[in-house]
Amino acid sequence: TMSKSGDLTDVVFQSTANIRSDGSGDAAWNAAVVSSGNPGLYASYTSYLGDLASRVQVPGGDYSAFRPPVTHSGSTPYYFPRTDGTDSVSQTLMKVDCTLAPTRIDVMASFFTRPKVRNRLNEMAQAGCTVRVIARTDTITREFCDSLLPPIDLRIADKPATTKVGIHGKYVTISGGFDGRPDAAVVWLGSHNLTRNALVRNDETFLFVEDSGLRDAFTVNFDTIWNDPSLTAGCGRAGGVSEEQ
Repeated sequence: TMSKSGDLTDVVFQSTANIRSDGSGDAAWNAAVVSSGNPGLYASYTSYLGDLASRVQVPGGDYSAFRPPVTHSGSTPYYFPRTDGTDSVSQTLMKVDCTLAPTRIDVMASFFTRPKVRNRLNEMAQAGCTVRVIARTDTITREFCDSLLPPIDLRIADKPATTKVGIHGKYVTISGGFDGRPDAAVVWLGSHNLTRNALVRNDETFLFVEDSGLRDAFTVNFDTIWNDPSLTAGCGRAGGVSEEQ
């Protein structure tokens, strides 16, 4: 966060990348959003970072309950860990309505092991939503990959390396039926992997933004990566999770 950057005030920079060059930096596809002029969102992130710096302790380790999601001018930050037994991602995806309009959900998951999210994606695909998933060869098991059932469309990316570009992005886009609206445009991105550790153990942020221009930009990004020849269709290259993050 920055109180001022050039002519911008109350700046929040939310990225999927780590501050390192190997693995998550120049060797991997990532994404980021810059928000400005939103003092509520800026104050929320600044308070969160202050809690990290002071090592705030919360009951049951449930930081999500301590600082629950609050919407600030169309942007809602989700903070983790969450230890009450609810999966924030699958819970939110329950608001998707595949009957309202042609509805599409795109998921980029650099680590993917959470059954509740998988189950909800399967439900939405069976209900008529278009669901696309990009996963990574070294971080999704073959068994878990195979449990993402047709008509989900899935492609596998390389593990990032000096000679190969893989995915490190973590984002979800929703286009169409959501929360009672037929024309919703959602981008949800941040540091939060679709793993149990990210849900119940790690300090993570996941920013939920409703904005059609941003959704369009992320869809272009997703399509570009989806069509990259290094990605392969289906689970043939799914391997083993090297380390759950």
